[in-house]
Amino acid sequence: MDSATATPDTSTPRRRATALYVALGVLLVVCGLVFLVGLVSTPSRSADQAKNLAFLRTIAVFPKSTLIATNTYKLSPDGDMVGEGFLNPSPGYATELTYLLPRGVDLKTAVAFYRREFKRHGWTAQEGDNTSDPYVAGVYLIARADGVFIIQLDVFERRDGRIVAVL
Repeated sequence: MDSATATPDTSTPRRRATALYVALGVLLVVCGLVFLVGLVSTPSRSADQAKNLAFLRTIAVFPKSTLIATNTYKLSPDGDMVGEGFLNPSPGYATELTYLLPRGVDLKTAVAFYRREFKRHGWTAQEGDNTSDPYVAGVYLIARADGVFIIQLDVFERRDGRIVAVL
């Protein structure tokens, strides 16, 4: 047979196309599985908030305080409020309760109250200065049990002299 009239061999391009389609199919399956694993491992805001609120309710609130804010936010892998991404998913949600303490209560009295409350739970308290704008003074208490972080409490004095506690 004359080479100019011979039918060209199309099996090689078909094999390449088939291999390409198989590779794309495998890639789609793997991407789909990664996506599903991400969905399954995503923390539930409502479940975490319910668990957090149940825990926070075990801590006594300064008498006659008024709850002025509840905030639930997603944590980053290092425990901060920012920095979450696809490859470093959030470990869950944190919840804060902000209370306005009664008029006449000073910072020292509020901190002493919460230090006693931590001790009642069997927690040790680490204390430090936490003054930040717009507050005129502030103290943080970090509760630990067996060296493990339990909770941070921030107690601030506002410019009007009122004390705010953030659990």
